[in-house]
Parts: sequence; structure tokens; C-alpha cells
Amino acid sequence: MEREVSFKVKFKPKLSWVDKVYLGNMLVELLGTVSKATSAFDFEVESSE
Repeated sequence: MEREVSFKVKFKPKLSWVDKVYLGNMLVELLGTVSKATSAFDFEVESSE
């Protein structure tokens, strides 16, 4: 059975150099690491702006 679960994440940068690209890359790297380590899920990230 294949299903999808969605979450909405809001980042609140505290430093001026933290931008949308940095946060997106960080999120993909984090989820990719957990996904590969557990083989429990696949994922896709898309910008909402």
C-alpha cells in the first residue's frame, strides 16, 4: 500500500545569511540521510513560495 503524508514546515532564520536555498539544501540533506539509513520512506521537497 503506497500512501503520502504531507507536513508544512516553517523556518525562521536567525542569521542574515540563512536564505531559502540554504534551508532547502539542509532539509533535503537531512531527509536524505535518514531515508537512506532507515529505508523507511522516499521523499520529495518542493518550495511553497
